[in-house]
Amino acid sequence: MDSRLEERDLAQLFSAVPVPVLLQLFGSLLLERRVILISNSLSRLSSCVEAVQSILYPFSWQHTLIPVLPTSLLDICLSPTPYIVGILRGRDSSTVTEPIDEMMMVDLDESQVLRSVGDESSILPSRLRRCLKVALQLVTNTTQPWDASRNVLVSEAFVRMFVEVCGHYRNHIVTQQDGMKVFERESFIKAVTCQSFRLFLEWFTETAMFSAFIESHLDSQSDVRGMFYQRCLEHSEEMENNTRLFLRNYKVLNKKVKTFGDRLKDWAPF
Repeated sequence: MDSRLEERDLAQLFSAVPVPVLLQLFGSLLLERRVILISNSLSRLSSCVEAVQSILYPFSWQHTLIPVLPTSLLDICLSPTPYIVGILRGRDSSTVTEPIDEMMMVDLDESQVLRSVGDESSILPSRLRRCLKVALQLVTNTTQPWDASRNVLVSEAFVRMFVEVCGHYRNHIVTQQDGMKVFERESFIKAVTCQSFRLFLEWFTETAMFSAFIESHLDSQSDVRGMFYQRCLEHSEEMENNTRLFLRNYKVLNKKVKTFGDRLKDWAPF
């Protein structure tokens, strides 16, 4: 049984913010920026803070995480390091007023962005952003907020995005003669044919979350065979099947083209 069926955090976040804002949040998290979520509801706030971590799976947030920060401690938000902070808005409606670089602030009650850098919509490659948007819109159209499957489907949308761009990571973990495992970053990036994906991986592979992910696989005494590993296998098999189908169709097409060319020769007046 998929444990995500028993969880509601992603579904709560999905209901709290529109898809464009969710994708902007996702991009900010990938760049390991500062993210602040604000709400009057303790349950909504804690669920959404948990959810923004969940959409990073199989990667995990490596920096400061404060699910609920009292308004009396707002100065913590002036920290120069990356963080995810939830602020429970009190009766005085206090919030962060000082300018903060590289920060995105979202009001969960009003479903709106209060502050942002301005480039959040361009962080993801356009193809990935478009596919994620379509997938999440499909979740909206086919499920209700109370459906247990909504949590799973939102999760799958983000997992499959990571499979698309990072699913080949295992092919670039090699064992040296001394028995030590190393990750070949350059070959990992070059293995991707899409130029925009390569540019994305150039900076994403430098993040703390990606480094921690790779280190966990280098240090592991046995293969890590979780859900992401399974999705990578499925994707690899699908790509191999598509390649075989393409080659088979190409041979048939090539034969038809050759036959067509031979007939043209017979018909040629010279």
